[in-house]
Amino acid sequence: MLQHSDDHSLDDREPQQQPRLADLLKGPEALSRLFDALPASAVITRASDGTVLAVNQALQEVTGYTPSQVLGRSVLELKWWPDPKARNRFFEELNRKGKIRNYPTQIPDAYGRLRDVVLAADLVDLTGERCIVTIALDITPILNAQRALAAQEEQQRLVFQEASDPIFIADDQGNLVDVNPAGLALLGYSRDEIIGRDFAAFVPPEDLEREPLVLKRLSPGAEAKIFQRRLRRKDGSEVTVEINAWRLSDGRIAGIFRDLTQRAALEAQMREAQKLQAIGRLAGGIAHDFNNLLTVIISSTQLLMDSLEEGPQKQDAREILNAANRAATLTRQLLAFSRRQAVHPETLDPNEVLRNTEKLLRRVIGEEIELSLELKSSWLIYIDPGQLDQVIMNLVVNARDAMPRGGRLTLSTSDVSVSAVHLAHRSGIPEGDYVLIALKDTGVGMSPDILEHIFEPFFTTKPVGQGTGLGLATVYGIVAQNGGHIRVESQPGKGSTFYLYLPRTQPQAEQPETAPQEKGEREQLAAGGATILVVEDDPGVRGIVKTVLQRGGYRILAFGSPREALETLKREHPEVDLLVSDVVMPGIRGPELHREIARLYPDLPVLYLSGYPGDPTSGEALLPPDAPFIGKPFHPDTLAKTVRSILERRPKRKN
Repeated sequence: MLQHSDDHSLDDREPQQQPRLADLLKGPEALSRLFDALPASAVITRASDGTVLAVNQALQEVTGYTPSQVLGRSVLELKWWPDPKARNRFFEELNRKGKIRNYPTQIPDAYGRLRDVVLAADLVDLTGERCIVTIALDITPILNAQRALAAQEEQQRLVFQEASDPIFIADDQGNLVDVNPAGLALLGYSRDEIIGRDFAAFVPPEDLEREPLVLKRLSPGAEAKIFQRRLRRKDGSEVTVEINAWRLSDGRIAGIFRDLTQRAALEAQMREAQKLQAIGRLAGGIAHDFNNLLTVIISSTQLLMDSLEEGPQKQDAREILNAANRAATLTRQLLAFSRRQAVHPETLDPNEVLRNTEKLLRRVIGEEIELSLELKSSWLIYIDPGQLDQVIMNLVVNARDAMPRGGRLTLSTSDVSVSAVHLAHRSGIPEGDYVLIALKDTGVGMSPDILEHIFEPFFTTKPVGQGTGLGLATVYGIVAQNGGHIRVESQPGKGSTFYLYLPRTQPQAEQPETAPQEKGEREQLAAGGATILVVEDDPGVRGIVKTVLQRGGYRILAFGSPREALETLKREHPEVDLLVSDVVMPGIRGPELHREIARLYPDLPVLYLSGYPGDPTSGEALLPPDAPFIGKPFHPDTLAKTVRSILERRPKRKN
């Protein structure tokens, strides 16, 4: 074994010992030159103490050590064996065999970095001394390259395995040699079932007859080919994919699928949404115009009935009023579909709403249908209570009609957080927290053709005279108006499930109740004597409002143009106690008109009248939620009572 001298500093030494190399080799000068020209590092050390006697040029090139830094120093002093166990094994084997070949280890270079080397060593007698001739082949660059290649392959494998798009690799004949998990999921096969099979086996035969497989015609180095194919899954169903394929330099074929089936479904959903939006705009406009007409019909008929004694004429007027009220119900449903009806949302517990309506729902569905409530939601929603009741009732009636021979209806609530993945793969519902209300029936179900149209106004599968076709359209409109989404699953003979996603809201702080104001002179104004400014662009509605309020003893200033009303007020400044205004009018809308008038008449109260309180094109709300509002069509009594109530709360007018 080597004996090691005491540690010394590694300061440069005088190279007086280097000339001993020729003496040590005892051979031709060419042998000395060969030693120095070796591409691998070569070192001669004294066996007894490990002193370095000679080194070649390659040692400096590989390790950075100059001859003057190492000659005369012990290998222990140089710390060339950082691992004592590896050093002991090396010298034990060398002493036993006299030589060592292909011994892997690590040695530090002059900069403290470990170099991977393979050692070969021999015990020899040189100039009468037992010496060790060691050659160290530096394999650090090779191992670094291998490590980098392994890391790159691992990264590529990770991308291949985790990619959301299906990826395949085939040999030069088109036989699959690798498919990632997304590809296996798309086709429905396990890895063992798919590897080794010809790609053409997954293409319908009729497609291959019409167009031979493109993969086998790909050329190395050529641009990738993009083409569409139908592929047959394991269960026999088919999927249309876009394939981006190219031939690798080794002749293999690589490709990426994109499922066009899902994209086509999303495009169909977008078209359906756009169609329903267009229908909604049309329905909202029609309902607005009809509401103006119905306002005149209902109010005029009511005033006529008030002037008639009981008899055939009053009965005829009553029939007119009933028919007009039924027409008003239809327009309200149209407005619900178009998301333009007036609403007063509140923070609600959906579980409590369903519990409170359970008894009513049981009466609606009858004894042959079993009703079950599964209420698991712990979140709140923000919606008009009447709207939520209407949605639930419409869906329950729809489910009842789908189970003429009885069945089971399950209403459930749960909390759902929709993620980005859900967004991409579940009907385009935006990310966020939702309360999910599901209604599941065991009825006759619906075919795909019917599912495409169920939310369209006036679409119905019921016999003529048994349905308006507005029930589900109303549900769709209300859910959309409240920022929610609706999804349906149904198959003929297997029932239907409606999923309502309503946005989660946070509990609202309770507002302190305001103290009732004094009455006094305000009661006199409410009973008559007040001056009311009426601004309504529809002549019929303006006339009926004027008539009703004049019968209540009020003085009326009526205008068909907002600008005309403003100019008159600025010019004449008459006394005004209340503004009654339409919402949507040419030039100036109701809320803007009220702001302009409030500059002349501070604290002037307002009552809005409209077929819908929203923008006629976008459906966006134009009124604040707490604005006094009467929806058209209205009854004369409703108008009179609302005006009286507002005037009773108005502060005393300053003279």
